[in-house]
Amino acid sequence: MDKDDITVTSLTNKSLRKAIINYIENHPDCSKEESIRYCENESKGSRVTVRKMIDKLVGEGVIIQRKDKENARSYKLTLSPDNLLMTVPRDLDEIFLRFRIFYDILQEKKNNGFQISKHPNTVDHQYYRRIMDHLTLAPFRLIDVINDIYTFNLIVLLPFKPINRISRNKLYDCYFESQRKMYSIVIEEDQFSTRSYAPEQIKKTDIYNTFLSGKKEFIIDKVCNLSRVCTAVGIDNELYKVLDLLWTRNIDATNLLYEIDYKTEVNEEFIDYKIGNKNNNIDNKMVKKIHDLIDYWILFMDTSTAEDRMFKN
Repeated sequence: MDKDDITVTSLTNKSLRKAIINYIENHPDCSKEESIRYCENESKGSRVTVRKMIDKLVGEGVIIQRKDKENARSYKLTLSPDNLLMTVPRDLDEIFLRFRIFYDILQEKKNNGFQISKHPNTVDHQYYRRIMDHLTLAPFRLIDVINDIYTFNLIVLLPFKPINRISRNKLYDCYFESQRKMYSIVIEEDQFSTRSYAPEQIKKTDIYNTFLSGKKEFIIDKVCNLSRVCTAVGIDNELYKVLDLLWTRNIDATNLLYEIDYKTEVNEEFIDYKIGNKNNNIDNKMVKKIHDLIDYWILFMDTSTAEDRMFKN
């Protein structure tokens, strides 16, 4: 089998895997035969191929199969609610879709112009140009924030979870594929093709200094600066739709990475969460804590002697 055949097979397996999971999610307690028939009718694979994929998903713990009665001829299929191989890819798909919406709205702002909604007295040509530089880098900054959460999850938290090496590697592949898709949206092949390459001149550009200033930020500062520039052009709601989804789907990593401590305020609810009960109130309180922290940081920056500190090169 040559490289192209392997690629086609890999894509076919991903498509079949997703089709089976989606069908069972929409038809809980469906029979194994119903799942096979559906995939056959949708031309996802032969009976043998579909059956093998279902057995593989059962072996990975993604699908739970059981019989209603001991002598029943067919298995009933449901999805495991706690299996990371199911929940992580689904969360990443949702985050990617939110990221795509955010990026499209940001591009519309850049292409059609915008009004600065913060610091009206400082809106001059230079300030506007710097805002544009920050908007150019905003999607990359957002990917950086997403990467902080998932890198922390994969490197620090995942080793403590009962998951084998093969499954862990699949989660790595899943995340880096999602990251690649986000980068592929924002990087154009000819983005800088019309500019001459001169390192000394590049060092004098605003976008160079804007990029480097972002690399000097603390973890929470990345979010604060991103929030500030998005608020300035009126796309902060779309930004928080991405971030709130990211944070609530990665609650342990978010609390540990941002050092958000709300346990004393909601102790009973926190105990419920720690023993494995899903509690949306916990998620909401955590997100509110982060929002309050960001608002406080921005207020401090806005009332400091250098009103334009965020854009300091």
